[in-house]
Amino acid sequence: MRQVVVVGAGLAGLVAAIKLAQEGMSVHLVHSGLGGIPLGAGCVDVYGYASELVEVPLRQVANAAIPHPYATIGAANVRSSVEYLQTQLAGLLVGEVDHNQMTATAVGALRPTCLAQSSLIAPNTFDDVVIVGFRQLKDFPTALIADNLGASRHLVVDFPAPGTQTESSALHYANAFDDESYRLRFAGLLRPLLEPGEVIGVPAVLGLRERKVLTDLANQFRTQIFEILMPPPSVPGLRLNNALTALAKLAGVRFISGASCCGFQADGSKVLGVEIAVAGRYTFVPADAVILATGGLESQGLIVDSYGKISEPVFNLPVSGAPTADSDFWANQPFLHCGIQVDERMRPVKDDGGYIYSNLYAVGGLLGGANRILEFSGDGIAVGSAWAAATDIVAPGETEVSSSSPLVILREGNRSRRIDTPIKDRHSLSRREGGGARESLDQCIKCTICETQCPVAAVTPLFAGPKYAGPQAERFRHQGSVDVSVDYCSSCGICTLACPQSVQVAALNAQARTRMKAQRIPLRDKLISQTSLMGKLMTPIAPVANRALTNKPIRTVIETTLGIHADAPMPVASGETFSKWWKKRPAVQINNQRGEVVFFHGCAGEYFEVETSKCAVEVLEFLGFKVSVPQQGCCGLALQSNGQYDQASQAVSKLAGQLLHEEALIVSASGSCTGMVKHEAAVVMGVNDPKVEKAGARLRDIMEFLQEFDTDFGLPPFHPINKEVLYHAPCQLKAQGMGTPALQILKLIPGLEVTESGLACCGMAGTYGLKKEKFEIAKAVGAPLFKMAAGHDMVACDTETCRWQIRKGTGTSVEHPILLVHEAFGLASNRFALDNG
Repeated sequence: MRQVVVVGAGLAGLVAAIKLAQEGMSVHLVHSGLGGIPLGAGCVDVYGYASELVEVPLRQVANAAIPHPYATIGAANVRSSVEYLQTQLAGLLVGEVDHNQMTATAVGALRPTCLAQSSLIAPNTFDDVVIVGFRQLKDFPTALIADNLGASRHLVVDFPAPGTQTESSALHYANAFDDESYRLRFAGLLRPLLEPGEVIGVPAVLGLRERKVLTDLANQFRTQIFEILMPPPSVPGLRLNNALTALAKLAGVRFISGASCCGFQADGSKVLGVEIAVAGRYTFVPADAVILATGGLESQGLIVDSYGKISEPVFNLPVSGAPTADSDFWANQPFLHCGIQVDERMRPVKDDGGYIYSNLYAVGGLLGGANRILEFSGDGIAVGSAWAAATDIVAPGETEVSSSSPLVILREGNRSRRIDTPIKDRHSLSRREGGGARESLDQCIKCTICETQCPVAAVTPLFAGPKYAGPQAERFRHQGSVDVSVDYCSSCGICTLACPQSVQVAALNAQARTRMKAQRIPLRDKLISQTSLMGKLMTPIAPVANRALTNKPIRTVIETTLGIHADAPMPVASGETFSKWWKKRPAVQINNQRGEVVFFHGCAGEYFEVETSKCAVEVLEFLGFKVSVPQQGCCGLALQSNGQYDQASQAVSKLAGQLLHEEALIVSASGSCTGMVKHEAAVVMGVNDPKVEKAGARLRDIMEFLQEFDTDFGLPPFHPINKEVLYHAPCQLKAQGMGTPALQILKLIPGLEVTESGLACCGMAGTYGLKKEKFEIAKAVGAPLFKMAAGHDMVACDTETCRWQIRKGTGTSVEHPILLVHEAFGLASNRFALDNG
């Protein structure tokens, strides 16, 4: 199977990835943040304006001349791509490529588009239209909109989204309208205020996940209702992004989130693959073809230095159309026209017209020659170029003779499939004092994408949101003076993963919270951060300790005195530590030995999730590896998440030295602990210790290790397991930029029906959900996951506290994915007859 790497998760990247995956390609989609779809209208604009309003967009595309991208893409590719997209999203997008339709905006203007969500299509006349706004929604000037559109009248109703009273965001309303009871209350409020025959215009907030909202309300009012586009964050844009992402996952696209493409390897005129920066190290992803869909200047697909020089940072492709000293910056803005020039197959070309690499393609916002803002042409360029590139990869045309292309290897000497050297400059973005995360806030363009993804802000007004509490508030902070709402940030890191500008939002929030609480860390926070001590105390009296932690009166006393919620999930102590089991275990003879690995069990794997550690070790030995388990302490993650940076820094540095005792890869079944060593220590705390860097570069999550093994050698055959499993990728795993290796491995097991949750967070976030004041927030964040788990035989998740939270919220079986692998290999619970064949 041919492997294609797509870099960028905007409209062009997603369309190309979906098309290629549906054609049978193995597709890896690498992205460091969300694309621009959530900032857009949730429509597909092909061509809206030339010298005047365009009624037939495809006719304008056919008339485009070089250097406009449409002249190279061609009208046929644009037609095919738009029709393909409409077919794929038939329940969401309506329209046709030969006709523009009109949508209304929050300034009372009409904008043309080709494909639109049916709820956005404006009526032909506004004579009998009433514009309805919400008093709590500040970005919807109802009177202005009604006046500019020529509507008959306007209404402003007092109807807040749940949990908000004075101000609600578009996202708050969208989540509320997904609830049928909320829709019924809204209909009951508005119905008496309407006049017969009126058409209703409302803000574009009618549901995020539930597509029947518009139909339900139209039936309630017995009249037409339409949505009016608002400033970002765009609810229709989120709907489109969610639909395309779901379609890509259904097609089998492998998402590698939180990873930036930083280099490549090539041999002559062919790209061999791309290098990506993941948590703590570089890694190499081989590819038969690469599609670069990183966008233009606004998304850092093109960068400009202080001298005005514009460059493409990954492949160093030549950029055309760059402004010169005599450019008229007050006329048609020259920066909007710069970009990459390509041939008709979307391959970047040099000045002499020859392609640079035969299997490298550039699509979307990277392409130069168009003023997308004035033309309303960006979406058409994105999908048309993506279609052209994907079509050529599926059925490549005849390859011409390239201009001379020497062997290119970035970071000379790193030719291995996986590059295990630490990222040298990781601390330049993560210093605790005066640099790193705080410096990254200047890259914030206030796009609000982070706001749309935050699971905490979606369920409570107590947290002001990642943009406000992070880069926006940080500019005004001095010493310990911070906004108190930042304490309600769960540090899940979803905001950082979503940010297209690489702002370290979660790190900013964590550092601000630590400064705020530095003078007084509650006793509770000091206690719950001592995970190793808790394990040592509980293990000898495991039956008594476990019963005590399930006793309601005892838990009520603990809640009253310490502030640990009486219903919060707690760990279950094992009667025997993993280390004790390991020491008394009979020696295992390893046949066909493949090498040695160091096993890092973590505190939970030592005291509470002992069976997970056992299964991980037995799987490693079954595959032919000699396992060593050096003495090891705590990684310090719980200390870090509770603001005790000095103790956490000491702990992770000491641990790194212990794990580096052997010159071997380090493997762990604790997703949270691997995240601490590989990511949190440097990015959040700014730990600058070569031992931590080296350990982070060598460290592999157990499922990541199995995926690499499968690529290199092929895993042994699995026995069937007839179960329906819901897989949830935890936040700590996402932050490491490895994609979802557990999901890929579980899909190899015959009979196992695996569904990915696709949800941002379970709500637990380490120790966040234990705290009395945050327990209900954590529960609300996890509610969609708990609901999704119903009907599955079990839930698989890579981190301990997430498993405890899901188990508490669902009552179902929740295990680490390695237990399923262990079972599928036919291994007994603790001992097996080793046969490496």
